Amino acid sequence: MPFNKDQDEIRAIAAENVSYALGYKFVTLLLLSDILYRAWTKGEAAWDLMGLVLGSGLLVTLYQAKSRMFTARWKQYAGLLLILLALVSALLLWGRR
Repeated sequence: MPFNKDQDEIRAIAAENVSYALGYKFVTLLLLSDILYRAWTKGEAAWDLMGLVLGSGLLVTLYQAKSRMFTARWKQYAGLLLILLALVSALLLWGRR
């Protein structure tokens, strides 16, 4: 197979991007696990860690939106998810009364 510098560079960039994505998902999973651990065992509300998770997710989403990566179908699913989350939140708040 002949050496093709452009193809090798594209593969290297793709592998690097995948490694960053896996690292981000791993750290986020660990943070969420720590939040659950603190809540269940110590009764603490780990809002500082939750802020890190939400902030990093917001940054990723804003960058992807700026790059115009979202399709109309994705936007529909995101809208439905937000409506569902609002309903679940309202039910939980109503149930606390």
